[in-house]
Amino acid sequence: MSNFVDDDLDLPNSPKVDAVAPPVGVPATEQFAAADHQAIRQALLDIKNQHVGPSATNADGVIIPPGAPCRYSGATSIARAKADAAANAEVDGLALAQLAIAGAGKLRVAGIHTLATALWDAVTGQTGGLTPNTVYYLDPSNAGKLTTTAPTTAGQQVVRIGRAINSTQMRLLIQPPIGL
Repeated sequence: MSNFVDDDLDLPNSPKVDAVAPPVGVPATEQFAAADHQAIRQALLDIKNQHVGPSATNADGVIIPPGAPCRYSGATSIARAKADAAANAEVDGLALAQLAIAGAGKLRVAGIHTLATALWDAVTGQTGGLTPNTVYYLDPSNAGKLTTTAPTTAGQQVVRIGRAINSTQMRLLIQPPIGL
């Protein structure tokens, strides 16, 4: 068996999965068969993707950045969410990666969302990434943005998105909109 690393798994805080040749003298019945390795690899990929929604097309008319709060708009479209009115405030997840105009992409719908600090800055308007142990809400003024201040104006919607673990990770705790 050849040596290789499964880089596409990219599980946070987990070692890479390495497959190496078995030690000399190990009976063939105790060696990993290629099929066993593929089954383990597939199980790890399934775990990695368990909190990801279906692929859909960016129908928003603008590029959607990674981490932007979005909603599914119809069966096959994604649009940026905004807490200005009930019709815009449903949040299904955060964009996994940049979505080009009319490009396909997916949303992280639960779990821990990890981005570089600069990418979080683009979505929150902060510098240095997320503020640890801070709750983030859907922004009522800017579509596809997050804020640390809950909306307070009549007609706006309060949508809790998650809590920062550190400057690069947010535990998603997306809640339904609450109208003011």
